[in-house]
Amino acid sequence: MSNVTSACRDINSLQPLAKKACTLFLTACAERGIDIFLTECYRSQERQDYLYEQGRTRPGKMVTWTRNSNHKGGMAWDIACKAPNDLYDKKIIAKAGAVAKELGIEWGGTWTTPDTPHFQISKDWKEPIKQDHDLINAVAKIISKGISINATNWNDLARINLKNVDALLLKLGGLDKLVATGIIANHYMWRTGSYNANHVRSLLIKYASKL
Repeated sequence: MSNVTSACRDINSLQPLAKKACTLFLTACAERGIDIFLTECYRSQERQDYLYEQGRTRPGKMVTWTRNSNHKGGMAWDIACKAPNDLYDKKIIAKAGAVAKELGIEWGGTWTTPDTPHFQISKDWKEPIKQDHDLINAVAKIISKGISINATNWNDLARINLKNVDALLLKLGGLDKLVATGIIANHYMWRTGSYNANHVRSLLIKYASKL
C-alpha cells in the first residue's frame, strides 16, 4: 500500500500545462521570499479513496471532502511552508494564494469549504502576459507632460505599429531635436525606417527619463 499511503511530490507527475503553471507559481513565490514546498502532485484514484476514508471509515482527521480531485488528472498540487515556519502558516499560504491569483491559478483557499494548501488549473489555463512596466510608466509620464499620444498604441510592445512612428517622432519634438538632445544616437536608422518595435520602446523610455 505504499503507493496509497505515500504522496507523490514529483512536479513531473503533473500534466505538462499544470507543470508549467506550477513552475511559474513556485518561481514567483521564491522571488517574493514565500518559503513553500510541494507536498503532493499527482494522486491515483486509489490514494484519493484512501484519503477520503480517513475520518470516515478509517481513524484520523478528515483531509478531503471528495473522492474526485484534480490531483487525479495531474492538474493540481498541494503545498506547505518550510521550517522554521508552521507547516501550514496561514499568512504565508495566503501570500502564495495571492501569487496564484495573479497567475490565473485557482486557490482552494477561496472555496466555500476552504482547502488552503491546494492549487489547481483547468485545461484552458494560459500563462498571463507579463506587463512591461518600464514602457507603461514611460508612456504615462510622457502623456502627463501634455504630449498627446495614445497610451494604448504605445505602452505594449505587441501593439506598437511602426507605420505610426513618424507621427510619434514629431510629437516628441522631431528627429533633429531628439538627436540634438542625445535621446537618439543613430539618426540614420530612424531616417531610413530600419528600426523595430524594441527600438521604439527604448526611445520612449529614454525620452521619458529626460522629462
